[in-house]
Amino acid sequence: ARTSDLQSGWNIFVDLSAKKRSPARTEAMDWLLRLEAAPSDSALKRQFELWLEQSDSNRAAFRSVHYTWKQLG
Repeated sequence: ARTSDLQSGWNIFVDLSAKKRSPARTEAMDWLLRLEAAPSDSALKRQFELWLEQSDSNRAAFRSVHYTWKQLG
């Protein structure tokens, strides 16, 4: 994906989710954008997996953020 497309989608996504933001959700949004920008970065993927393993709230936040992102197309 092109960076400008990602940024545009990200801006819409952040606006839509601002009212539901928790620390885990904010981190999940950051992870999503980083993973979308560098899908083949294995070190980044491992860091993300470690973050997911830290708590149920991280996993739940990422599931929610990922679902919303996919709905935006």
